[in-house]
Amino acid sequence: MTMSSSIHAASIVFITFVCIQSMYGAHGDPGATSFVVAACVLLVLFLLSVGRLEAMPPGDTTKRRVLKVVTWLLAAALNLLFAWGVSSILSTGFAAVTWTVAVVATGFEAYILLCLNHHRDVTLHEDEVSETLQKYEAPVASDSCQLQKGSGLSPTTGGGGWK
Repeated sequence: MTMSSSIHAASIVFITFVCIQSMYGAHGDPGATSFVVAACVLLVLFLLSVGRLEAMPPGDTTKRRVLKVVTWLLAAALNLLFAWGVSSILSTGFAAVTWTVAVVATGFEAYILLCLNHHRDVTLHEDEVSETLQKYEAPVASDSCQLQKGSGLSPTTGGGGWK
């Protein structure tokens, strides 16, 4: 189990626990219970979709595109569900602002997921990054504070800055 999949699994367990607590707190109100169940189901499906999208190899662009659309639809449903839930307890002016923000966020998500970098639907893996760095002999930090010797960059003594 990779780190990403264990984080997704822990998130789903946590969301399930919160969903059960929220349903208990609804005290039998069918509207509140259905809102909690819908939100939790959508959120779990969204996390599973994002996890599959992250794990998908970069070569299969058709399946990747379909999964991006599914991910966006789930995100849009979550945005609109929460806007509906919040706007029901707000005054008319604030409810209009809430709906406007939800619609703008949904449009922005569509642009980010579906339009931005569509021509470059490639994920660089760590080995590809290290190959690229070695190919161009870019300085690689041996730890977070030091550069490799011979990289041409070194701190100056006394005055600060780089020579």
